[in-house]
Amino acid sequence: MRILYITQSDPAKTGSGTEQRTHRLWRKLQAMGEVTVVHWSELNDRSILAAIFRRLFRPAEWPWRLGRRTRPWNETFDLVVTRYLNTAVRARAWEIAPCKVDVDDLPSAASRSVWSRSWPFGTRWIPQLVVRMWERYALRRLSGAWVANPADRAAVSRFCPCEVFANEAMPPKSGYRARGRQKKMLLTVGGLDYPPNAEGVKWFMRKVWPQVRSRVSDVTYVVAGRGRIGDGKLAALPGVSFAGFVDDIDAMYEEAQAVVVPILSGAGTSIKVLEALVRERTVFATPFALRGLADADADRRVVSCSSADDMAQKICGWLQVSGNAEEGLA
Repeated sequence: MRILYITQSDPAKTGSGTEQRTHRLWRKLQAMGEVTVVHWSELNDRSILAAIFRRLFRPAEWPWRLGRRTRPWNETFDLVVTRYLNTAVRARAWEIAPCKVDVDDLPSAASRSVWSRSWPFGTRWIPQLVVRMWERYALRRLSGAWVANPADRAAVSRFCPCEVFANEAMPPKSGYRARGRQKKMLLTVGGLDYPPNAEGVKWFMRKVWPQVRSRVSDVTYVVAGRGRIGDGKLAALPGVSFAGFVDDIDAMYEEAQAVVVPILSGAGTSIKVLEALVRERTVFATPFALRGLADADADRRVVSCSSADDMAQKICGWLQVSGNAEEGLA
């Protein structure tokens, strides 16, 4: 079988959660047949209409028709697979061959939770409606789809066959030491250039961190990931540091005593919870961060925190009881 795989990231890379899922799907497709990889930037549409539509109704893409000169391939294919629905729409992938999409994050959920917030409050229903209609338009043209969150399967199955392709974290590097290098440090991993990550980190720093720091004065909080917080007062809070993009993220996990996943919005599932558990770290997470992760939610090392006060209390209690990430809450 000849498969065209259109992605938004290099499938050989595994640095971020998005890259890890792209890599796993690439390996899955390689077991099915011969795979040709094309990066979606090679399918760029520079029309003003497409740019305006993309800006207003993200994550939706204007469905434009690929001319022969714009296709970066000469072969014919038996199957086209894309990461994300907007990638399939940008390429009109169903016109190339039967198309199966790793939807991963349901666009309507992402629009409702994240992207429509850029609109004035009373008008947010407009982008949400457009994205929902766009989503149905695209799903009806697919031969199949995958989703990360089992709760999304029913919505997608109304329009095309759908399977759950659960997120899994890549194992740590050889030589990773779960014990021995830990400091009294809390760690959050995630690019601040992604709005849900930035929103969650700001919420934690405003609502939770001052309470934790006042009770456990020697604890530190490190954020690892691309981007900036954009708030000088928050960035200057005592005990807080921003590591930026980290080449060796396992080294950060080795030093962390626990991991905080303060996600309040978004779609799909949070692979950072799974990544921390594989590295034997206790995780303090919001209920939103645990959506679709039944196995992780049942893990004794996962501490679900219903509010800022609840998270602060549980983190402080855990730190004060033993200062050891294996102990968990009393």
